[in-house]
Amino acid sequence: MGRPGPGDAKYYSLIYDGVSLLFTGAIFGFIVSILFGIVTLAVASSIAYSGVNEVVHVSAVIGIISGLILFIIIYTCYYRL
Repeated sequence: MGRPGPGDAKYYSLIYDGVSLLFTGAIFGFIVSILFGIVTLAVASSIAYSGVNEVVHVSAVIGIISGLILFIIIYTCYYRL
């Protein structure tokens, strides 16, 4: 037997798997960009309304929270929970 070709069920299964991985990557990139935007807006607004010490503290807390959210998203995508 040869490799799967057009008309073969395995061929279409491989295409489906590839497209679903691309879609998952696009969704993941979209979520990461939203988190990055939220962090950027939070840091920019904290700079405008407070001092440097508060900015460092707020950006660290937001960075940790967004890192945990990103970790949860990666974990669930990797193990398909």
